[in-house]
Amino acid sequence: MMKKSGWIKIVCMVLMLSILVSAAGVAAADQALLKLNFSKKTGLQFYLQEGGHGQLDYLNGTAVVDIYDPGMVEWAVQAYRTELTLTQGTTYELSFDMCSTADREVSLAFQHTGGDWHTYAAETFEVTKTMTRYTYKFKMDEKTDITAQLVFNMGWFESLMGTPAEKHHKISIDNILLKVAE
Repeated sequence: MMKKSGWIKIVCMVLMLSILVSAAGVAAADQALLKLNFSKKTGLQFYLQEGGHGQLDYLNGTAVVDIYDPGMVEWAVQAYRTELTLTQGTTYELSFDMCSTADREVSLAFQHTGGDWHTYAAETFEVTKTMTRYTYKFKMDEKTDITAQLVFNMGWFESLMGTPAEKHHKISIDNILLKVAE
């Protein structure tokens, strides 16, 4: 039979352990997994294909994608960030600021880098001339991927037909933040 002082030590240890585990959960939810404000004129990569034509530049701490031709598919013009780890069972929250010189759609995707470019989560946003904060939450239901990437697809969308965005326009992106959702 254990003495009363032994039980008190065990209870204290259990309480301390639960406090530590709880604190670790709070830290994980508040910790930024990706934080880009482009003040150092770096952070995104750029890709063109399927007739897309444009360039990525950094102006006044903002990433600016200058699109001369949106190409023939959504992914014809892409700004992306690789080297992300998405953990199975974890819910993430992505937020970012975006505007365009021509109202249009932009899609984002979290996907595997390479191979079949498997998409884990995706969403399309209506982007206007006003810089707007967008937020997107998703749960990683698939197995953990240590080579995931975040992609902004700024190529051709059906809704561009006959609009100013069908031709030359610019999209500005700023303050990208990816974190574990609370």
